[in-house]
Amino acid sequence: MSGPVDLVDRGEIAWRCWPGETVVYQMRTGAVHHLEGLPAAVFAELAEGGARTAEALTAWLADAADLPPPQVAPSLAASLETLSRCQLIVPPPPSP
Repeated sequence: MSGPVDLVDRGEIAWRCWPGETVVYQMRTGAVHHLEGLPAAVFAELAEGGARTAEALTAWLADAADLPPPQVAPSLAASLETLSRCQLIVPPPPSP
């Protein structure tokens, strides 16, 4: 995923975060999502810090996990895919 990553319009969702888990309610659809582990942490990071590039998120996760970026990139990609499937993040523009 390239380009900025951000949550969908914050006026369309409500959430509550606890350590290791997040519950998100989508007002438009009525869907409720229970996120655990890394997807929950990534959601919370975006909710707290706003739009970030995938590269910045990778650096954040690598620092938090004390691992090199290449080791955390696949886990981050999977978490972003989970958030995208749940329609909780804005899809970035397609790569040229």
